[in-house]
Amino acid sequence: MSLSLIFYWLKRIFFVFILFWSGLLPAYRQDLIFSYLSQKEGISQGGVSCILKDRNGFMWFGTGDGLNRYDGLSFIIYHFKVDDPQSLSHNFISCLYEDAQGNLWIGTTGGGLNRMERGVSRFKHYKHNDSDPSSIISDEVHNMC
Repeated sequence: MSLSLIFYWLKRIFFVFILFWSGLLPAYRQDLIFSYLSQKEGISQGGVSCILKDRNGFMWFGTGDGLNRYDGLSFIIYHFKVDDPQSLSHNFISCLYEDAQGNLWIGTTGGGLNRMERGVSRFKHYKHNDSDPSSIISDEVHNMC
């Protein structure tokens, strides 16, 4: 079999493959709907640094002015409060993560790492401590995986 004949059949097979898949793709298409949420709708700040959709369907937005939970209708905003040691450790939220147990982890810029205690809206803080080698390496938490 000559090389030109092989290329001829490969082109035909490729063409049939493309036709087959292009016919199936519209069946898998999903229309996406986007909504614009601003401070008018209740978010604490227009600049959002991170977004997470949790297993309960809540949307979480990290901003420079706290953690925002959106249920599709309204926001609940969590802030750092000087007089409340169980509030967020810092208002600038840099990253969000939900672990396999459903715990929400919040990374901050300057306040370390927080774990939210669901149901009671309290936060456990994990901060860098020079005298504790098992503490987190920095209070600047920008990524979690």
